[in-house]
Amino acid sequence: MFLLKFHGIIICIVNLSGIPAISVPSGYDENKLPTGIMIHSSWFNEELLIRIGFVIEQKFQRQIPQIYTDLLQDWFLAEK
Repeated sequence: MFLLKFHGIIICIVNLSGIPAISVPSGYDENKLPTGIMIHSSWFNEELLIRIGFVIEQKFQRQIPQIYTDLLQDWFLAEK
């Protein structure tokens, strides 16, 4: 519980200070729940964050969850 509160405090500080950050999917845990990595950088360094995020996203295996609904596909089919 402490870790969740600490993480929330860090996120609030980052948001209020305007430090650029990116969250990147990083796979799944032992319970098959999605996990992610959050990376922070110095001010005006967004390009580096995007490059790092792209590399990380390419390294991790992404898969469609066992229970998956493509809402856009269902919407397009309903419109026809």
